[in-house]
Amino acid sequence: MFPLFLLSILAVLYGTLYPFSVNHAAQMSDILPRFNQSLHELPGRGDVLSNLILFMPFGFFGMQSLLQRAPRIARLLLVCILGAGFSFSIECMQTFIVGRYTSVFDLALNSFGAFVGAGAGWIDWNQRLADGLKSHRPPSLFPVLLIGAWLGLRLFPYVPTIDFQHVKDAIKPLLTGELTSIDVLRYFITCLVVGCLLQTMFKPARALLAMPVLVLGAIVAKPFLMTRVLNLSEIIGATAAVVLWIALLGQLRFRSGILALLLAAQITVQGLIPFSPANHPIAFSFVPFKGFEYGSMAINLQSFL
Repeated sequence: MFPLFLLSILAVLYGTLYPFSVNHAAQMSDILPRFNQSLHELPGRGDVLSNLILFMPFGFFGMQSLLQRAPRIARLLLVCILGAGFSFSIECMQTFIVGRYTSVFDLALNSFGAFVGAGAGWIDWNQRLADGLKSHRPPSLFPVLLIGAWLGLRLFPYVPTIDFQHVKDAIKPLLTGELTSIDVLRYFITCLVVGCLLQTMFKPARALLAMPVLVLGAIVAKPFLMTRVLNLSEIIGATAAVVLWIALLGQLRFRSGILALLLAAQITVQGLIPFSPANHPIAFSFVPFKGFEYGSMAINLQSFL
C-alpha cells in the first residue's frame, strides 16, 4: 500500500502542475492576492468533481500505509492534515505555472477529497487483500508490465477532465473520422494480445470478464482525458477483438501461438507501409533510446510505451 500511496502523490503532482510551464513573471507576493481573488470565482461542477477525485487515492492509500499501529482516528486525522498541507503547497506552486490558477475552493475540495478517501480506507483493506491472496498463486509481473504499458499509451496524458465541451469534441470524430483498415487491424490484434495476457493473470472466467471491461473501459475513458478523442478504427477493432475472444479464441489451447504470429505480421505490415521504395537511403540508429535526446518528450514517451 505504501508504494501506491507514493504513486498517488505523483499522480496529484502530475495532474495539478501539468503542463509544467513556468510563469517567470509570477512572484511569491502574488500567492495571497490570488487566494483572495479566488473567493469571488466559484468552481464549475467539473472542477469540483476532478478536485475531489484527484485526492481520494491519496487519502485512501495514506490511511492504509501510514502509522498502521496507531489508532484509526489518529491515522484519519494525520492523513487529513497531510492532505490539507499537500493541497496548500500545490495551490502555492500553481501560482508559478502557466494556465493554472490558485484557488481557495480547490484547497477545500482537495482536503475534503483526502478526507473522503481516508474514510473509505477506515477498513483495513491491506490485511483483507493479504488474506484473500494467500490461497492464490501470485501473478507473473511480465504481463502486468505489458498491460501497464498498453494502458499508459491509451490513457496518455493522464490528465482527467469533465468539461462537457471537451467530451463533445472527443466524440465528434466518430461522425467525421475516416476508417483505416491497417488501424482497425492494429487495434484488433493488440486487444487480442491483452486478452491473452489477462489469461495468464486470472482464472479463465475472470479473465473472460476482465478482457472486455479493460479494453472497452480504456475507450470509454478517452473523452474524459485531456487531448484524447475517440477513434472509429479503434472502436471497431477493439469490439471485434472482444467478440472473437469471448466466442472462440479465449477457449483455444493454441491461442498464444496464433496471436504471436498475428502480432508479428501486424508489426511487419505496419512498419513497411506504404511498401513504396525510397529514392534515397533513410537513416536509422542501432543505439537504443537515442530519440529521447531530441524531439517531443510526449511523443517519445508514447513510442516507448
